[in-house]
Amino acid sequence: QFTYGNYRGYYQRRMTGEGDVYDEPRLDGWKLSWFTGRRVLDIGCNAGMVTLVLATLGPRYIAGCDIDRGLVRDCWVSKEAHEKDGRLKKLRDMAMRRMDGDCGGGGALPPLGNGPLVNLDFFSGNILHPNTLGRRESDPFDTILCLSVVKWIHLNWGDAGLMSFFTTVYDWLALGGRFILETQNWASYRKRKRMSQHMAINYADIQIRPADFPAVLVATVGFKNVRVLRTGASNGFDRTILMCEK
Repeated sequence: QFTYGNYRGYYQRRMTGEGDVYDEPRLDGWKLSWFTGRRVLDIGCNAGMVTLVLATLGPRYIAGCDIDRGLVRDCWVSKEAHEKDGRLKKLRDMAMRRMDGDCGGGGALPPLGNGPLVNLDFFSGNILHPNTLGRRESDPFDTILCLSVVKWIHLNWGDAGLMSFFTTVYDWLALGGRFILETQNWASYRKRKRMSQHMAINYADIQIRPADFPAVLVATVGFKNVRVLRTGASNGFDRTILMCEK
């Protein structure tokens, strides 16, 4: 049922805040200038919490995409709930505590306001299928995120699917754009391969392992550089996060 990593309640399991305050440690070391005034895409957004947090930072446009239509419906419900009960400001405050506060160009973070987030969109689709973005592909993106999803792409579509994904992200980015990639270690692949026969077959054929991603992203895909934003632990939710610049 969850062979794409499309778990319900995923962000509840990752919750580190108290009460109704969502906290997101993965934002440590990120810069507001990557999002404020930018076009942003969050691939595999699940219930959309990270997308929603980033939407409060004044992007020109931000979209969350997930392969699971039910999760996309949850995204819209969550957006409306946060707008209605005033929790958007708490999300923004949390992000600003975690992130580098420079918006770039000497600018200031735009006012949040009390109305709906008109710059935010959610949609369902398989990122490997042609025309998934539709009208959203009219302009390149400045920042693309893929957090704890690449393992599921890899196990479902193998090395060929992984490379197609990396190349697609590269093509969708503007020159100077950034790809923020949260990886999962090889041991977690071994555990999840049992979820389906198809995934087990792909697992056996995989040659590109997570430790190889930085070299592949530069030498084969074409990114200018890859740096580590966060070094993950051997297990659990503390995972390595890479930032790739086009």
